Amino acid sequence: MSGQRKVLGIVGGMGSVATAHLFQRLVALTPARTDQDYVEVVLHNNNRVPDRTRALLGTGPDARQELLRSCRLLDAAGVDVIIIACLTSHAFLDDLIPVTRARIIDAVAETARFCRREWPDRRCAGVLATTGSLLSGIFHRAFTQEGLTIIQFDDADQEHFFMEPVYAEWGVKAGHTTGLARERLVAAGRELASRGAEMVIAGCTEVPVVVRPEDLSVPLVDVTDVLVRRAIAVCGGEAEVTD
Repeated sequence: MSGQRKVLGIVGGMGSVATAHLFQRLVALTPARTDQDYVEVVLHNNNRVPDRTRALLGTGPDARQELLRSCRLLDAAGVDVIIIACLTSHAFLDDLIPVTRARIIDAVAETARFCRREWPDRRCAGVLATTGSLLSGIFHRAFTQEGLTIIQFDDADQEHFFMEPVYAEWGVKAGHTTGLARERLVAAGRELASRGAEMVIAGCTEVPVVVRPEDLSVPLVDVTDVLVRRAIAVCGGEAEVTD
């Protein structure tokens, strides 16, 4: 590894399954030959962060205070770069960026740029994301800026295809990565493709835990991998944002 190395901070716990997957991908995607080649990481698995979708909808407690606490803890630990293992939390970036000297990588913006670069002839992306993420407009704004349009489910299909398999007692956040949770999320990706999506965005860190590229007839864009590759590159680990 060459150049100055930076310390990476991870805000996790939203949920812990997705955070563990993100850390595994960080290790797997780092082109390391020795222990010292990996990125130095401080991870705060903050299980106190209230549900982000409910916070955005105004039906639950504000999530910002716990997210701010995580950023301040990581800042005090001396990290240079922060990534957040929750895409819905990116709706609060404007509140988080001013409280830390570290650079916070915007996973949604990075993914939009990645899609535009990798598939310049494709214009339509289907998004698998929480209701909070979709209503906040973070995907719409980032993808529109890159000249892309998005397809998302209506309220009923969003509940059936996404919110249930992620949040139900049999869902991914409860630790279930096979069975009905996987079946429903795979079906969600295929449904978006049938409606004209030329790529499907795994726009929630729970999605790539259970849905694989070979499950779909169009590219599955793993936001976790895009985010992790970018973090490795920024921290001096030399990973490229390609795949």
